[in-house]
Amino acid sequence: MPAHDKAEAHVDAGIAAGGIAEEAKLPLFRTFGRNGEVTAHLLYEADVLRMVKVRGSRSGLPESTCCHTFRATSITAELRKRRNDRESAGPSAGLLRES
Repeated sequence: MPAHDKAEAHVDAGIAAGGIAEEAKLPLFRTFGRNGEVTAHLLYEADVLRMVKVRGSRSGLPESTCCHTFRATSITAELRKRRNDRESAGPSAGLLRES
């Protein structure tokens, strides 16, 4: 699945920080217990949406902000990056081939 360049590194860092690398059969995205420890319970989509909306509201983002807002932003940033890379390579960059 396509992801931002740094997404894999962030997920790996989260797995390491959460101490869950050895728990491959449990959900990747989990809840936290009252003591702040990672639980074995799945973090549901509705919980994620609620967190995004609360934090978005606190940050002054519109009420329509949702998880896909950030997905769309990441895709737009990646497309701009690729376009800029192509433009900086010059018009014949796509025509060059290694011999």
